[in-house]
Amino acid sequence: MAEDAMQDAYVKIWRNAAGYDARRGSPITWAATIARNVAIDRRRREFPVGRRRDEDVELDTLSDGRDGASAEQMAALRACLDRLDPDQRALILSAYLNGESRDELAERLGHPSGTIKSWLHRGLARLRGCLDG
Repeated sequence: MAEDAMQDAYVKIWRNAAGYDARRGSPITWAATIARNVAIDRRRREFPVGRRRDEDVELDTLSDGRDGASAEQMAALRACLDRLDPDQRALILSAYLNGESRDELAERLGHPSGTIKSWLHRGLARLRGCLDG
């Protein structure tokens, strides 16, 4: 699945290369954004709106050492996620690991999108504070 997503990203980058604008960011940032969006799109197709997603994500599956995250960094992330309120943790994991949009989360949880945005912002701030020490 990851190889297919990467292939799709390369094709999209190739086809849209003429649209790259250096004033908006570096080439690697532009390519990474395309790859991220392709991965999120594939994940959303795998889990259509309304279908419950597994929020108990095994963080060990996220990093195998090839993406630059060390074992120590992953352990720190796990520890900081465990310190969050369970609802806040589930919200962050749903948004950033499962690729659910704020609107999808708002619909699923029955809260306004602005509320979800605020909750995510506060949760990420707590997570960042924990990780920064």
